[in-house]
Amino acid sequence: VSATGLRHTSSSSAFTSPWTERGGHGTTLNSPSSHPVPFSIQQVDWHPLSESHLCVFMSHGVFYMFDVAADLSVPQLVLSLPAEIASGAVGFSFGAVSARGWGSLSLYFIC
Repeated sequence: VSATGLRHTSSSSAFTSPWTERGGHGTTLNSPSSHPVPFSIQQVDWHPLSESHLCVFMSHGVFYMFDVAADLSVPQLVLSLPAEIASGAVGFSFGAVSARGWGSLSLYFIC
C-alpha cells in the first residue's frame, strides 16, 4: 500500500474514542449510528522503536497508534486503508529496526 493510498487522521481534541465500556463485559467499537459495530481486533503490537507506543489494527482496515505513556484514550496516529485493500488486510508488520534510512520506520500491511 503506498502512503498516498492511506487516509491519515491526526489526533486532536475533537477525537471521540471508538471504544465503549459494556458494563463489565469488555468493550465494543462505536459507530456513528451508536449501534455496536461487528469489527474485531486483528493485531496488537508494540512499535519496535518505542517503549510506549502500542499499535492496534482493526478488521475494517483502520490502524491506531497510541502512546500509552501519554494518553491511551486518544491515538497519536490513525491510518485508514482504502476499502478495496482493507477487506483483504489481516495484519501489519514494521520494517526492520536495523534497516537504513526510512526502512526502520516503514509499516507494511499484510493482505
